[in-house]
Amino acid sequence: MLRGKGLTQTLTVPVSAGLLSNVTDYFAALDAYRRGEPTAIIDAFATASFRAISNGEVLVNELHDLRSSWTKTVTARTDSAV
Repeated sequence: MLRGKGLTQTLTVPVSAGLLSNVTDYFAALDAYRRGEPTAIIDAFATASFRAISNGEVLVNELHDLRSSWTKTVTARTDSAV
């Protein structure tokens, strides 16, 4: 939905993982939404989005570190298919 609405362009934010990290609160937010109280589900989606972004930043940093480690460890010609 975020990508379809133009809020993200080059990535998919795994909001569902954040929502499912606390199923009890997520279901309570859905119940409140069904009763016409949208605040809880909005808060849940916002929190899950920020959590997913933070996790993504950690992953990117870990991948950069891994790539750097490989570059230092693997010695090969630049045109090699190592």
